[in-house]
Amino acid sequence: MDADRLYTALPAYLREADLDAGGAVAALFDIMGGEADRVARAIEDLSESWFIETCPEWAVPYIADLLAVRALTPTENFSERAWVAQTVGLRRRKGTLGIIGTLTRATTGWPAVPAEMFRRLATAQALRHLRLDAPATAAVREPERMRRHDTAFDALPHTLDIRPIARGRGRYNVPNIGIFAWRQQVYPLAAVEAAPAGPGRFLCDLAGRELPLWNPPSPLAADVPAGEADLPTLLDRRRLYLELEAMRADMAAGRTPTPLWFDDRPPVQLWVQASTGDVFVAVPSAELASADLHDVADARGWRRPPATLDYLDATGSTVTRAITAAFDPVRGRIAFPEGVEPAGVHVSHALAAPGDLGGGPYDRSTAIATLLGGREITWQVGVSRRRAPLPGIMLASVAEAVALWNAQPAGTVGAIVLLDNDRFDEDLTGPRTIALPRGSLLLLASADWPETPREGGGSDLRPGSLTARDRRACVTGDIAVTGTAPADALDPGALVIDGLLVGGALRVAADGSANLGELVVSNSTVLGADGLTIAGDHDRLNVTLRRSVLPALSAPATVPGLDVTESVVLGALTMPGARAALAGATVLGQTQVRSITASDCIFARTLAATRRQVGCLRYSLVPPGSTGPRQFRCQPDLAIREAGAAADQAAIAARLGLAFETLEPGAAGFARLSWGSDPALTQGAANGGPMGVWRFLEEPQRRANLAIALDEYLGLGLEAGLLPAS
Repeated sequence: MDADRLYTALPAYLREADLDAGGAVAALFDIMGGEADRVARAIEDLSESWFIETCPEWAVPYIADLLAVRALTPTENFSERAWVAQTVGLRRRKGTLGIIGTLTRATTGWPAVPAEMFRRLATAQALRHLRLDAPATAAVREPERMRRHDTAFDALPHTLDIRPIARGRGRYNVPNIGIFAWRQQVYPLAAVEAAPAGPGRFLCDLAGRELPLWNPPSPLAADVPAGEADLPTLLDRRRLYLELEAMRADMAAGRTPTPLWFDDRPPVQLWVQASTGDVFVAVPSAELASADLHDVADARGWRRPPATLDYLDATGSTVTRAITAAFDPVRGRIAFPEGVEPAGVHVSHALAAPGDLGGGPYDRSTAIATLLGGREITWQVGVSRRRAPLPGIMLASVAEAVALWNAQPAGTVGAIVLLDNDRFDEDLTGPRTIALPRGSLLLLASADWPETPREGGGSDLRPGSLTARDRRACVTGDIAVTGTAPADALDPGALVIDGLLVGGALRVAADGSANLGELVVSNSTVLGADGLTIAGDHDRLNVTLRRSVLPALSAPATVPGLDVTESVVLGALTMPGARAALAGATVLGQTQVRSITASDCIFARTLAATRRQVGCLRYSLVPPGSTGPRQFRCQPDLAIREAGAAADQAAIAARLGLAFETLEPGAAGFARLSWGSDPALTQGAANGGPMGVWRFLEEPQRRANLAIALDEYLGLGLEAGLLPAS
């Protein structure tokens, strides 16, 4: 309501009289207009509340109640609004096989393929209904069928198994529906610098590890994927070999190839630099070969592909096609023909992990903003070998950036940004050690630095402009840091490392006054055997780990603080003077601290805390023989107490034994409890999730949501079970 317009509608003599009297009527009209606006907005909000797409959050449960939608546990990837919005459409498909995959995706966030297990039973078929695609014996000479054995696309016959599929024991029975779910997250990486592994040989991983390659699914993939190319699966060497061979044969014969994998979004792409300084040239998919690049017992090291292959054209004549390079998706290797030794290779591929942990290309913008604590970055340089150099702004090496930082005055808040998915074969120790003076803060991160438009045209690279996603750089050597603040300074400097792979170790040096205030390792993976090592007093240092992976952590008794959140320490954690606070940590070696407060943690080996009267251990796995503060619902102590005095403690401890999918950093199931682990561990955290680093995935809650949904949508007499597909 426009109060001014209504007031001006009054006769002029009344308005003049009101102004002479102090404007009481005008003030009244203003109040009336404000109240009318509030009523109009309330009416508009009520009209929007009629629809699930536009209603406010508080109205979603009411609409759900009108539709009798069953309440599900909120998780990170679950939206109650979306769940209610698709209820009507889901109920129209109730009882069909396709609805199972849609339900799984909606309630868990995992891509899934449902399968009717009775179709995989070896049975005597009626002559009136022959199923030629379901023979009673396995054709072991058909490699494609054998490769799909026990997968979502299995075509082999199986004998009857009457154990319940819902408990994960049996599979093949008449009423069973198997839900094959891909629980890992797949992260595409664009134009990654491949690690040299010898003349004409490279590894796809930045840090030079042999990690398998994954298929990045299309973001527009349907709820029920049509095939393997739509799923986040491991790339199969033979499937890709056959497709690339068929592509070259079709091109030689003049036919148009119809690739399934190597379409406009191929899972593997290569760019090759013939000589140092040359431009990287893209390799067409038709010049790639998928091969088994295993080690051979000669000077070549790996198998090398041929330079050419022969095919037949439409007339039957031989056509020679060039092979630029071969890749091994199982080992993550790249090899070139004999005599071809490129200076560099960039490769686009995808990696997999259970979730956002360690050095990865996922979005870290919120984490960086939190770690900076509101301090504004006033000095920033970028490190890139792919961009044109700019003195003092864009540099070619990390060492140059560190040298510039070390020349900055005390109190500077700065950032060194590694801009590309590149390897930096540098050792930041000795004269290249990062120095943190009094009151200074340095961010060393892997991120993009977008240009900021300026008035009048053009753009600038401004400090503080960061896009912390789709980047993961690697520093292959050690990174050393020291604090140069005076020994009595109460505000020593701080270093924040985010989004990096570190091939060496992190070292806090004892140089100078040895007064560093804070060291934060966030969303990073350290691969050097020494992990994080602290030398010198550093009696005000607080070490913080956030979503990171370290081989080990050691510090002298003078270092007072440790804060670990959802991180993995593969070896020993030795900080005898630290007041430690751990949440969602997995520590595989012995732990030694002064005092400890821990929740949702896994201590694979004994824990020793000097001060037992301070702190608490909650919802954690604490091995027998550990010394620490009081425990609350910790295993195996809880299981032993619940079993009674006559219980076999050794048997209980064995039942609660740790079993991980893998402990290799970078692997898809890294540090995740195995599928068959005891529920006391997989559901033992305070939130009902698994103990340890992956508590934030909330997998038990997702599975419980799926079970609730299946109870409504599953056909009569059927039983469904969730099966790990990866």
